[in-house]
Amino acid sequence: LQMGGATVTASIGKSGVAVKVTDEMIRYSQFDVIGMHLRAAGRALARHKEVKIFNFIRSMGVTCFDNVNPSSSLKGVTTGRGMDGSGNGSVTMDDIFDAYAQVITQGFTPNTLLMHPLTWTMFVKDATLRSFVLGNNGGNWFAGWNGNPAERAPWDNSSQGGLGMSAGQNITPGGVPDGTTSASPLSDYPQTLSTSPQLPGYMNIPFRIIVSPFVPYDPRRKLTDIYMFDSAELGVLIVDEEVTTEEFDDPRVDIRKIKLRERYGIGILNEGKAIATLKNVHVVANEIVLPAQATIDMAGTISAIGPTDSVL
Repeated sequence: LQMGGATVTASIGKSGVAVKVTDEMIRYSQFDVIGMHLRAAGRALARHKEVKIFNFIRSMGVTCFDNVNPSSSLKGVTTGRGMDGSGNGSVTMDDIFDAYAQVITQGFTPNTLLMHPLTWTMFVKDATLRSFVLGNNGGNWFAGWNGNPAERAPWDNSSQGGLGMSAGQNITPGGVPDGTTSASPLSDYPQTLSTSPQLPGYMNIPFRIIVSPFVPYDPRRKLTDIYMFDSAELGVLIVDEEVTTEEFDDPRVDIRKIKLRERYGIGILNEGKAIATLKNVHVVANEIVLPAQATIDMAGTISAIGPTDSVL
């Protein structure tokens, strides 16, 4: 890749998956067993490629914020606050503007946000949007979201009107009040998540929101990454060989094996300067809007309401 007189080397790698099917399965099955396995193998290769691309973006982009290792980032931690006023690791609109300005100062115009689908709750609970609406007497209380937050299981509930096994997903979120159950791991969430937030209109920047369940996300600690980049200057996918199949039999054990293989390389343009990364973002709401406004001082202090506090 020739850019500005310099040469960038992209290493070509090989990925593949193999499927083994017995002759008995092919002979006695009433379904297209080989076709079903090949389609599943193709989806597995696509997921593997997506994970590799996101890991490459994470490693090559400019770290703008990092709540776990702030000294390794340009701007330290994000500025979201909890009810007590201390930082809680959430993202404010000011942080989005700072990341946008950082990419601008490096010579690029970001137009895309890449995030995990479960981060849409952080934008829906945006306190700035609430105060903006209340102060201007109109508009939408909350921005909605696109996509599907949780697709139901693909089997029928029951032929008797929903009296059988539930078709919904059995997901336990983090922070269970009674402590008797633990949060569901990320593997329990459906890989068809497609929810993406709609940024409020006052941001006035036409961002394209892309979501993927393969963006890093810790469901227990609720930590994730958000990537902002210029899609025209992000990177390149160099394909050396498209997905090809090879089939061979093992007559000793009557097993047919089918192998899928592809060769490609990933390259990031402009040394990753068109990418701003917000690492280890806490997916909770920012509960305090700055600058502070004058209010009536009541006796005592306002404390946060815990999940097990008595309110009645």
